Amino acid sequence: MKQIIIIGGGIGGLCTALALQQKGLTAQVYETVNEIKAVGAGIILAPNAMNVLARLGLADRAKALGMELEHLELTDAAGKKLMPVPNKEETIRDFGFAMIALLRSSLYDLLLKALPPNTVLTNKHFERYEENADGVTAHFTDGTQATGSVLIGADGVRSAVRRQLLPQVQLRYSGQTSYRGVANMALQGAQAHIAREAWGSPIRLGFVPIGFGQTYWYSTVQTPAGGTDVDKASAKRQLLAWAQEFDGISRAIIENTPDQSVIRTDMYDLPPLPTWHSGRVVLLGDAAHATTPNLGQGGCQAIEDAFVIADQLNRLSAQQAPQHAFAEYERIRKPKAELVVARSRQLGSMVHLRYGWQRALRNGLLRRIPASMGKKQSQDILALNF
Repeated sequence: MKQIIIIGGGIGGLCTALALQQKGLTAQVYETVNEIKAVGAGIILAPNAMNVLARLGLADRAKALGMELEHLELTDAAGKKLMPVPNKEETIRDFGFAMIALLRSSLYDLLLKALPPNTVLTNKHFERYEENADGVTAHFTDGTQATGSVLIGADGVRSAVRRQLLPQVQLRYSGQTSYRGVANMALQGAQAHIAREAWGSPIRLGFVPIGFGQTYWYSTVQTPAGGTDVDKASAKRQLLAWAQEFDGISRAIIENTPDQSVIRTDMYDLPPLPTWHSGRVVLLGDAAHATTPNLGQGGCQAIEDAFVIADQLNRLSAQQAPQHAFAEYERIRKPKAELVVARSRQLGSMVHLRYGWQRALRNGLLRRIPASMGKKQSQDILALNF
């Protein structure tokens, strides 16, 4: 197989290049920005992602860059638990790894250093692709071209590759916008290794220790799409006003966040696509199955995609067309990825309820969920099927 073109240098694109090159296949990544850097603040690598990184030889290095979480907590604004969540020992027993929290920039740096030099070409704005019987050519806005055997669109939620492949597909707005940041604050005592998400009346607020004296936090609020803040300082002031119903630790985390590091992003996902591939072109990660971040699985699902697409391309015989590998990749990955999108959207719809009686009813129902149901749902998402 000739060179494989990867459009997009995010987590999915970098992991795909690494998985392909470890199998002896040549891959080149083309990224729009001038410099590869993380989009966002922190990330939790769940056991499904960690098991893939272990196959790529990166699990130990990923663990060293972040924090092993003892467990996750879901609470109401007063700190009262809403439902049982497996702890670290149970997660390791069932899936081999604990949850690892780290900076997105640390994960990007790890992946880039694991790739051979010059694997990623930056400042390459993808414009369109053309196919023929022998290969596919990517055209860039600077007038350059790249030709390969196949093209993998790993260019994110607003994928230009998907726009050409499936022009009828439209993103779905979740009804929520998110705020994120990294506080220069280390959690102490019982909170030092626990990720907590609390559901209040106007906002949801979560925080995750990531080590090295820092804490990643996120918040969501129900609002029309396209809203903006006067500036990042005013956004932080508004968050602190909303956070008055939460405990002092939650507010202190926001207070210890530099204004300029506060990030706002409207939350979109994709409906199930009719297909992820056509001819010599295939979609991967958010380009194929963008999800809201409610389950923390966006990057993890892209990492799963990366391993499977590389494995299937490596299995192709000289007589088989790339579509054979794409069909197998889609058969393995599409049901689970779409399950994650659906569950994440469902969870998001439960968070921001308008009336107090609705929130009280929801909280009461969540507290009655048996632990066995939670374990089954974890198994569906955290176990690998390849």
